[in-house]
Amino acid sequence: ALYAIALGWPKDGVLRIAALAQDSSLAPGVIERVEALGSTDPLAFKRSSKGLEVRVPEGLAGTIAVALKIRGNGLV
Repeated sequence: ALYAIALGWPKDGVLRIAALAQDSSLAPGVIERVEALGSTDPLAFKRSSKGLEVRVPEGLAGTIAVALKIRGNGLV
């Protein structure tokens, strides 16, 4: 698993991680599942050439940080 931590809450509820874009050399594998740390429910996500976009749950709004667990085949 790969972990990503965002310090703060995205204004539109979508966390964007440019470093995990579709053709990224940092994450050349396939992203199969994204979860908020502490929950096993999958989060909706989209991966494009601009980055990984994850819709974070409203229940986490206002938290100091959002931690994501990103899983998939071939992630470094």
